[in-house]
Amino acid sequence: MTHRDRVMLALNHKQPDREPMDLGSFTFSSINKKVYDDLKNIIGIKEETLLTNRFIQSAYVNFEVLKYLETDFRPIYFSPRENSIDIESSSSTYIDNWGVERFMPEHGYYYDQKDYPLAGDISADTLKKYPWPDPDDPAMYRGMRERAEKIKEENEYAITFNPGIIFVHWSQFLRGYEDWNMDILADQELFGYLCDCVLEYSLEICSRGLDEVGDLIDVIGMSDDFATQTGMLISPDLYRKMIKPRHKRYFDMIRSKTNAKLLFHSCGAIESIIGDLIDIGVDIINPVQVSANNMDPTKLKRNYGKDICFWGGIDTQNILPYGSPVEVKKEVRRIIDILGEDGGYVLNSVHTIQPDVPVQNVIAMYEEGRKLIRV
Repeated sequence: MTHRDRVMLALNHKQPDREPMDLGSFTFSSINKKVYDDLKNIIGIKEETLLTNRFIQSAYVNFEVLKYLETDFRPIYFSPRENSIDIESSSSTYIDNWGVERFMPEHGYYYDQKDYPLAGDISADTLKKYPWPDPDDPAMYRGMRERAEKIKEENEYAITFNPGIIFVHWSQFLRGYEDWNMDILADQELFGYLCDCVLEYSLEICSRGLDEVGDLIDVIGMSDDFATQTGMLISPDLYRKMIKPRHKRYFDMIRSKTNAKLLFHSCGAIESIIGDLIDIGVDIINPVQVSANNMDPTKLKRNYGKDICFWGGIDTQNILPYGSPVEVKKEVRRIIDILGEDGGYVLNSVHTIQPDVPVQNVIAMYEEGRKLIRV
């Protein structure tokens, strides 16, 4: 069984020989630079660490690392832009292409946000005049197809594509969380216009990316966080009114350009809208934050396992950072026994592996996943 065969069986709710494993297919399923550098040292890889996301310091995982861990996916990301999109305002601070200023705290491992450029009293005219990012840089799409074709020719690994955030996160980064939450209740017209401004950019870059690789990829994964540890940031009814129609528009565009499985990422307690995600075409949810309210894996598998797949589930709040390698392996077995029954599961951490995770625990997670052969 090839790695790709294993993936496709699992994502079609059939039992593979072992659960597929991922590291780095998406920014939100990768590993923080600090731990990745430790992992590279153990493997003996000397090349410079590249990032798929600067502000959370998510590493682009070298294919030799993926081979060492025996993961089953190989990712396609957008290519670097022609010119740097970040404006370096100091040695520890930069402004990104959305106009958001971020800074690295002393002894920090990822960037914090310094300000919200669209906070306060704004109007639709303010949004019309805002310098939105440019989706037209041809360098972003250059070389994507060649990289995907090379992987496809080998026909060994499943291919993933990560177009990024849809619109919720960026609209929050721009407006600020307080104003964002006020708008969704008190000024829904302004809220919708802001979301649509961001969504248009996301639709354009995702569409162009799929024009390049849509026929070659197996899984496309994107994100929009809207839940906390205890519940949704907004009510399910508000999600259905203000967010779901825009998600559907985005997912419908994807469906028009690829047959790839559609993965959606949101951290936190999203159980109350999993049915809505299924309704608008989501095939896989990630990261399956099992420590959040109502995200018990047994209940999720029982209630939704026939309609959706699960990708993640290995706890990054307690088990991976504070457990021993033996405890990590025990948790891997537990989650696989629950979420992997009759297929429908991909082994991965809950979100990007954080900087406080010992590298020995990272290796233990994949070691255990490799050896749990079912057939």
